Amino acid sequence: MLSDRQTSPPMQPIVSPTKSEAIHRAILAGFLGNIGQKQEDAQYVGVRGAKFWIFPGSGLFKRKPAWIVASEIVETTKLYARSIGPIKPEWVERLAPHLIHKTYSEPHWQAATGHVGAYEKITLYGLVIIPRRLVHYGPIQPVISRQLFIHHALVEMDFRSPAPFFRHNQELRDQVLAMEAKVRHRDLMAEAETRWRFFDSRLPPDVFCAPALDRWRKQIELTDPNRLFMALVDMLKPGAQTPDPALFPDEISADGITLPISYRFAPGEEYDGVTAAVPLEAINQIDEDAFDWLLPGRLVEKIEALIRTLPRPLRTQFVPVPTYAAQAAKELHFGQGSLLEALAAWLAKRSMQPLGVADFRPDELPPELHLRWEVVDSSGKPIASGRDLHQLRNQLGERARQLFARLPRGRFHRDHIKVWDFGDLPDQVEIRREGFTLMGYPALAESGEQVSLRLMDSPQSAAMAHAAGVRRLYAIVNHGEMKYLAGTLPDMQHIALNYATLGNAEQFKNEVTLAIADRVFIAGRDLPRTAAAFEARRADAWPRMSAVSNQIAATLHRTLAVYQTLQLELAEPVAIMLEPAVQDIRVQVRQLVYPGFIIKTPAVWFEHLPRFLAAALSRLHRLKNAGLPRDNAIATQINPLWQRYLTLSERAAIDPELTTYRWMIEELRVSLFAQELKSSMPISVKRVEAQWQRVMGR
Repeated sequence: MLSDRQTSPPMQPIVSPTKSEAIHRAILAGFLGNIGQKQEDAQYVGVRGAKFWIFPGSGLFKRKPAWIVASEIVETTKLYARSIGPIKPEWVERLAPHLIHKTYSEPHWQAATGHVGAYEKITLYGLVIIPRRLVHYGPIQPVISRQLFIHHALVEMDFRSPAPFFRHNQELRDQVLAMEAKVRHRDLMAEAETRWRFFDSRLPPDVFCAPALDRWRKQIELTDPNRLFMALVDMLKPGAQTPDPALFPDEISADGITLPISYRFAPGEEYDGVTAAVPLEAINQIDEDAFDWLLPGRLVEKIEALIRTLPRPLRTQFVPVPTYAAQAAKELHFGQGSLLEALAAWLAKRSMQPLGVADFRPDELPPELHLRWEVVDSSGKPIASGRDLHQLRNQLGERARQLFARLPRGRFHRDHIKVWDFGDLPDQVEIRREGFTLMGYPALAESGEQVSLRLMDSPQSAAMAHAAGVRRLYAIVNHGEMKYLAGTLPDMQHIALNYATLGNAEQFKNEVTLAIADRVFIAGRDLPRTAAAFEARRADAWPRMSAVSNQIAATLHRTLAVYQTLQLELAEPVAIMLEPAVQDIRVQVRQLVYPGFIIKTPAVWFEHLPRFLAAALSRLHRLKNAGLPRDNAIATQINPLWQRYLTLSERAAIDPELTTYRWMIEELRVSLFAQELKSSMPISVKRVEAQWQRVMGR
């Protein structure tokens, strides 16, 4: 009820709140000019800019409602509102639709509702009743709303719709975006205005929101179902050249493995460039050289970037670079062998100057010029990704091998083999795996002193396993002869005595037996994959067994003799300042002679062991004879090279380039620490660095 008196509230209200609001609404209808809104200083502002205060004697003086209506506004010391009651501003809108004024601002697209919205402002005689209210703008401004609806919902596709035309147009847009990602520039998609005109010419004037579109569409599709279906020409700029599928394929293949690829044009982002999806089971099968060519459509760009990484004296031989890059891409055989090796040979031929793989700096290339690998599980979910395949293999290689071992293997799984009675072994077999074609590589494998038949997950692991398996099978088949030779080696007792610190007599005989089998049956020759080849090799090996066993015995005699001398001298106390260098020698010796070294040392390097150990002994003597400064200087050059090897040493068993790198370091030690012993090859730090570049595939 309207009140001017400040009285204590009664125990029970005279009228209910509902009746009170009804009374105030009724009074408001006759006093629209006497409404006011409270300001921060308790002042009220009314229509036409009037400012007044609540009369101090009013029962609402302390409450000061946000909105009031007064039966009179009188001026005494101030302009006071008397006989007032609280109101709600929305009552004004309903009571005086003929007096209020509406304005609209900020029309915008609302994807969630499929409408164009705007903010409505309502005033009464200049007094803001509703300052900002979101309303559907379509019925208010259908022309503007239609323009915004077409742009956002149909051109930009910021909209969700089950309509067939919409899904079709989305797929078409994604197709064009994929084309732009392939060529890496955003100039194939038609301008937004062009696409806007397509829909403007097909939609009636009253379609300005999603419900209106659905109503109209359902009717028009009865007679013209493709009215809103865009064609590729509608989505492309006039004259736009689409990428050739042969230059930018959707999958790449090498060595029988086919991988789907995707394109992203997002400079600076981790997934920018070309990504190949690799099933986990195939991670060990990928030949990185074959995929380093990237794509036919990006080859010129990659070659140009590689040329620009050459040292300046070499780079200046190939100016203008784009011309040389285009010619090289035309003449090189895409995907065959290593890109860096092929390009280095091509450039060297034209410049008539030495040029090798180590001269390139592929790490300086933009990331998008390296293939990105995404390893996925059986459901297609990404497990890991990156552009360094070696790192991914180190991370997931063992897990991949275990998973591969559980795949169906058919006849290529058998244990306790004693003779070659399992037929011929193909180099590789196909394995179908949920959309991917994997390759399996049959091989014999050594299991203790037994031989098994297994399907391996990579050519490298198959070659390593098959060598050990064939060697063991040869030893089993020729058990009597091998046992006799191992037991009748020249100076057998002396050699076995020197070996005693490494293992017992049985271990020694086993190693020697396998070493003889390795030298006469395997070393430097292709491994047999048929029963006929195996038997032919047996017949060829027999005459050489005696000479090979004598040669192994002679090398062992010299190796173990120097080894024992080293062990004695390394056990002697030395000055504390010499201890780090002496410890480095101990580590080197343990890397050369250890349980199993007779068979694990590659045959080509086995005969050099006495010289490597002699070089270590010579280094120790020089060190003790005031040679610490020189020793430290040399060690500073060698230690970083050795540490590199240690980080990848597990890979050496299947990486011949890394194995070569490892033994080149031993030759470098001979050259720097004991020149008088001479190295078996031209050697220097620079040559070892060049070999490392080959190891890293650069």
